Amino acid sequence: MRTITIIILLISMMGCGTSQVLTKDFTAFYNKYEDDAGVVSFQVPAGLARIFVDKEDKEADNFVKKMDKIRFFISEHDNGKYDRTIENYLPEGVYNDLMIVKDDGSTIIFKMKEPKAGKIKEIVLTVSNPDSFVAISFSGDFTLEDAKQMTSSIKTNDLGDIRM
Repeated sequence: MRTITIIILLISMMGCGTSQVLTKDFTAFYNKYEDDAGVVSFQVPAGLARIFVDKEDKEADNFVKKMDKIRFFISEHDNGKYDRTIENYLPEGVYNDLMIVKDDGSTIIFKMKEPKAGKIKEIVLTVSNPDSFVAISFSGDFTLEDAKQMTSSIKTNDLGDIRM
């Protein structure tokens, strides 16, 4: 009986040592699919992004100052593959909807990762339509006010259904 108990204990310990925690976030999605055929992916450090921001646009300049990096994931001829897949990597409760815009077959979604109340670590923008998929991740130390200013600066004159 003692031998069986030891064997069970050893097997259990081996299972614990080899089990893997599956992280569900944008980084996991990006790393898994960035090398797929038809995908263009790249990262831009925040310092380089600052070059492209109009210094007169105070909100954008303030937002970029708080960024660490931006990651781009672009796929054409997607047929909804990545749109459906990314939903599994940005689970509700970890990533919360900030804004959703639906217009003429396209869906634009802003999600935020807020591990502590008032501290946003990542904002993910996804744009999907039947022909393509684009995801952009802005990581850094943001506040809810920063996120609101960023989304409110988007011109929505000709856009359809908007939820905030």
